[in-house]
Amino acid sequence: MKPTVAYAMFDYVECNFGNLHVSDADNNRLCAKNASISSYEDLWTCATGYGPDSGPGMLLASAQAADAAGVHSAPTVMLNGKMLGHTLTLQQVCDAYTGTKPPGCNQPAALLASKAAAADPKDVCML
Repeated sequence: MKPTVAYAMFDYVECNFGNLHVSDADNNRLCAKNASISSYEDLWTCATGYGPDSGPGMLLASAQAADAAGVHSAPTVMLNGKMLGHTLTLQQVCDAYTGTKPPGCNQPAALLASKAAAADPKDVCML
């Protein structure tokens, strides 16, 4: 599955984490749509499939890599091989990202925070 927008994964993850408090069964579908992921079904198949290229397979590989790196608590964030601890900010991701910056990287954090605070939780993805 290749997203139609290069940074769709960032938007999808940000949307999901921004809506954790929403008890909406369709949150994943909403976030996929707002992140321009064309096929929710392909996303779901990846997340629930079998084999090394599936979500569970990648999660297992991630756990094995974390163990090999001596990481034994979650969440522990590593970015470009550097251990950052237990948090990761959008600014850290934007600073490390070498491609064309997603729209969220081009807005001051205070502006994003004020939009998020004022938004309906279901609209966080559309900032």
